[in-house]
Amino acid sequence: MNRREDEAVIPSLAIGLTKAFAQLADPFVSESIWISGVADLYFRKGVTKQGQKIWNERDGTGTKVAKAIGHLTKLYTPGSAVQLERLYSSITGKTIKGTEYEVSDELLGLIGLRKAPVDIPRSMEIMIGQFRKAERNERGLIYAGTLTGDPVKDDNLIIRQFIFANKQRLETFEVMRRQYDAAKLLGMKEKEIRQIFDDRGMMPLYKAIKRNKFNPFGVTDGMKDAYERLADKYNIPNPLSKRILKRINKIEKKLKKQRLNKDYIIDEERYLFNEQNIFEKGIELFNKEKETAPLPEGFSQKPPQPVVNTTAVSQQKDPTTNLTSTETALLSPTEKVIAGRT
Repeated sequence: MNRREDEAVIPSLAIGLTKAFAQLADPFVSESIWISGVADLYFRKGVTKQGQKIWNERDGTGTKVAKAIGHLTKLYTPGSAVQLERLYSSITGKTIKGTEYEVSDELLGLIGLRKAPVDIPRSMEIMIGQFRKAERNERGLIYAGTLTGDPVKDDNLIIRQFIFANKQRLETFEVMRRQYDAAKLLGMKEKEIRQIFDDRGMMPLYKAIKRNKFNPFGVTDGMKDAYERLADKYNIPNPLSKRILKRINKIEKKLKKQRLNKDYIIDEERYLFNEQNIFEKGIELFNKEKETAPLPEGFSQKPPQPVVNTTAVSQQKDPTTNLTSTETALLSPTEKVIAGRT
């Protein structure tokens, strides 16, 4: 059996095992909920919506199903060990991993209605982690397709990608600012928020969002060196030339005035090189100046008119002989006969 056939069997096997287990849990949780939960984990490759990893991708199918059912049992089944542990903690006043639980909420959990407590500091920590991940991905947008060793023929490519990457970064900054505002609204002290950022080495981010300012990407010295080595290795023009760097620095300087939750202040067309249009405008300007330039002395602006011999035009032919008066006077009889025939 080839790889594709194996992959096609895996979901069916997982669903079959899930249905069998669902019958045991049936009057607590319906079969459709169990199947939906396992399918959701399967298509997320064993990671929950909250980012918790349930299985290793290299686990066998049976192991994956067992781990999924174990996770869903804790999640779905009323009166599970986890819920009883939370109820005990709420009664005794103890915490689980630093989180306090209310008795009323945990009693609701015994009938499947438990309300999860809001952990603002933990949410802030998660958002900082997501910011870092987004930052790495967004920085990669700047250099996409330009580090392959092939010549980059479009000088505007990196400029466009630099502008787009910073636009995406602005959105990430704005999400972080809204998280900061929400934490303060829900009662978290400024000192506590600052400490969370400081513990993770993200004080520049904290200072920026507090002042509602944007810290744009720049081009690091390391990337400049990398492009120089690339150009030397493959004997190609440097994709990050001084000309392009000068334009990028101009954009970065402008972006330092960007405020959060405001329209993006960079108009891409103002920063792109457009030599073709410049050339065409130069030709148009040259032709215009040529048309309006004064002519040397002695020349008229109007073109010379053709000279018409009015005397020749005015001579009419005799309708009988088909000769003009000049031809009649000057031609010999033989020549008159020949001229009259023409």
